[in-house]
Amino acid sequence: EYQSAIENKLELLKGLERGLSAPIINGLNANDESVSTEDYLGSLIYVNVWASWSPWSLQEFPYWENLIDLFEARGVKFISVSMDFIKDKKNWKYILEDKKLKGIHWLQDPNSSVLTDEYFISDLPRYLLIDKEGKLISVHAPRPSENMGAVLEKLIQE
Repeated sequence: EYQSAIENKLELLKGLERGLSAPIINGLNANDESVSTEDYLGSLIYVNVWASWSPWSLQEFPYWENLIDLFEARGVKFISVSMDFIKDKKNWKYILEDKKLKGIHWLQDPNSSVLTDEYFISDLPRYLLIDKEGKLISVHAPRPSENMGAVLEKLIQE
């Protein structure tokens, strides 16, 4: 029984290999408009999956902001997707405004489970890299504090 469960999980994880199409992430922006990673095809996308209740997520924002300053003008899209629930929207908005966060910010689509069911995200923060064609580069990209600038620089040069 356990072996079968492990084999099934491994089969699902094969769908997250580099070069395969990235599962589409849908969300709601601060104006409650539907948004999607599909809206950013043609750009290198660095996704930050976080939550307002995760201190580790919040600790990364100064580094995230620095990367935005260095790479946004060079065509990298920085998308922060909060896994907060709709009921926590006020807290999410407060953090965005209080920290004056740059980049693109969404709440996860409450009708979608792609982050947990297709990206298998259970720990936060998690960072994803998606290429200009919507293909996966990494579902475990380095954190902004972990030399991510060098990774982005290399990807831009390719």
